[in-house]
Amino acid sequence: MYGQLRATRLGEYVILDTTRLDVYAMEKVTYRWVNTELTVAMDLYGRIVCGLRLAPISTRSIDVASVLYEVICPRSELDPKVLPYIGFPETLLLPTSSEPGPHGGASIPIECVVIDHGRVYMSQHVRSALERFGISVQPVRLYHGSDKGPLERWFRTLREGLLEHLDGYKG
Repeated sequence: MYGQLRATRLGEYVILDTTRLDVYAMEKVTYRWVNTELTVAMDLYGRIVCGLRLAPISTRSIDVASVLYEVICPRSELDPKVLPYIGFPETLLLPTSSEPGPHGGASIPIECVVIDHGRVYMSQHVRSALERFGISVQPVRLYHGSDKGPLERWFRTLREGLLEHLDGYKG
């Protein structure tokens, strides 16, 4: 309850967070330049990015719920249009039944989700989705970004290593 979380196995703690990217994107319908926000789920034990979603303008609760769904039911590796994330352990956890999940592939059984006090994370939609899957919630302390340190570091690496080299980078 007090202090830093220490995970002992995969799926024990999954960190969820959203950040505004320093890149403009063009909207498909109106061809306007819009800001983007990235929502990411990272496993604390393996530092694995197991789900992400890019949203135009701002993140909604449906975006957070879809990231959770992607963690629980990952995409199929058989689909040639969908590339697996680098570092995702495909053979670490296998489903016990002979049939794969809705999208195929291995899934991470989540026990606890670490979230901040943002409006989208505290919404009834996200809370009911977590309750339906039997996932407990661990909110971080107010105004302590270091409680989600590994994910904040990943955001920094993304910003400094990739985004600043793109054409739509705004600085």
